[in-house]
Amino acid sequence: MSVNIHRTLLCLFGVVMFSLITESACPFGTFGTMCQFRCHCKEPLDCDKNTGNCESGCTGQWSGRNCQQENVSFNASTSHKVGTGSTKSWYGVDGNISTCAITTAGVNGWWMVKFDKPHTIHTIYLNAGTNTSLFDWQIKVGDDGNLFTMVICSEIESHGSSASVFCDRPQRGQYLSVLNRHGPVVICDLSVYICSKYSFGPGCERQCSCKEPNEQCDIQTGACSSGCQTGRQGVDCQIECLGSYGPGCSYSCGHCLNGTSCDSMSGFCPMNKCDPGWEGRTCHRECKVGFYGYKCYNRCGHCSDNLMCHHVNGSCPNGCQAGWNGKTCMEKCNTTHFGKDCLQPCGNCFDGSCDKETGECTSGCKPGLQGDRCDTECSPGRWGLRCGELCGHCRKKGCGLVNGSCNSGCASGWTGVKCLEECPRGLFGMNCTEMCGKCKGAVCNATDGRCLHGCMDGFTGENCTPLISAAPVFEEETTNTLQVFLGVSVTVVISVMVCLIFCLVSNWRREDISKYDRQLVVDDKDIRLEETRHLNCNGDLRS
Repeated sequence: MSVNIHRTLLCLFGVVMFSLITESACPFGTFGTMCQFRCHCKEPLDCDKNTGNCESGCTGQWSGRNCQQENVSFNASTSHKVGTGSTKSWYGVDGNISTCAITTAGVNGWWMVKFDKPHTIHTIYLNAGTNTSLFDWQIKVGDDGNLFTMVICSEIESHGSSASVFCDRPQRGQYLSVLNRHGPVVICDLSVYICSKYSFGPGCERQCSCKEPNEQCDIQTGACSSGCQTGRQGVDCQIECLGSYGPGCSYSCGHCLNGTSCDSMSGFCPMNKCDPGWEGRTCHRECKVGFYGYKCYNRCGHCSDNLMCHHVNGSCPNGCQAGWNGKTCMEKCNTTHFGKDCLQPCGNCFDGSCDKETGECTSGCKPGLQGDRCDTECSPGRWGLRCGELCGHCRKKGCGLVNGSCNSGCASGWTGVKCLEECPRGLFGMNCTEMCGKCKGAVCNATDGRCLHGCMDGFTGENCTPLISAAPVFEEETTNTLQVFLGVSVTVVISVMVCLIFCLVSNWRREDISKYDRQLVVDDKDIRLEETRHLNCNGDLRS
């Protein structure tokens, strides 16, 4: 408990000290990046620590937005040509426009002011009242009050009675004189403006940005002989580096988040935030090997060839390792693909899935296939799961890889879809369409019909065909025998027909003889009947 309280007090003390240091970054009465400017506000506490702007306005001879423009002629020592009609010379620098310093009437006049120290004179404001023209008046600057040795700063070309005058070129000196070659000099107000140290430009509102901190830049242009301070560029060193930093803006900013510009002096990115793929305060350093993305938080995926991914988007230059895919190679292959970038489909695995890297079918193959990837058909003569089944007695070698069916039909002596059934008893041959011969036991070889136990009586040969006395050997002899057999058969048939006709004729003749000569017939009856008994109707006469 006490440890936590102690830590809390330390944190509060750090916050308070930081606030005090921040608020008192510049000593009281000063402002600027290096506290090099003095405040000139009517109310000292009004001075802005960064810009010097005064809400209460400027004090005394100071003017400008940040009160850094000094009127060095204010209440300074003055003199002029005294004579009839002249007035006090110091009326011209008392800050009261209603009082005017006038030289001797009727003659050419001169008026002079002496500064507390030499200054480089550039800007003068002159007011000659309401009825006096400033045309052709001269303003001179010198190190002493000798009008003849002083150098002309400017010749006024305005016909008005007031004008802001700029020296043709800045002149340095402790004395400034005003001459009218056409009459007396009238000065109601003369202000000689000098910028405070390290400021320049109109109203002295700009700050010098020289490389050498103690250098006073040109009060007109802001140019620095030592060059611009780090992070600045341009003739007046007022242009802040954009997209670059360092001396002369010579270094390019790193990869700051969303293209924002880095600090012009240090090159640091705002809040140390970099674009994806970069790290470091200046965001010039790529992510460490194996990481990518915003703040380099993400690890690279499974890139092929052991290469690292792109440091910005995590993509793999040569694709993904086997078993992985996706833009960053962080997605595993789905169940049906494998290999590099998951481009190869699994083989005919039993459950459709395979090893994501090798493609091996860990669940085995579908029927009819074999090999690690199930991309090889079963060897001839085998089928089914793991090619573990043997084909039946197919007519042609091989059978259906999935169901073992014989698409070409069965070999002689076998039947069934898979040709595993022998021909039924009494049948043999192709598709069991032939009948066995006269075998003993009615059993023959299912392939060629051979009788396994011999033939029945009257039959012979391997297939037990009917017995024939002379077995022809050659086709020609068989043909001749057939012709002889047919000839004999025809002869027999003709003989039978002749006998039948003869019988019919004989009977007819008997009836006719009995009608005309019954007596003769009776006498001869016994003889004819006896002859008739010996007549064979088949045509053979037996004795």
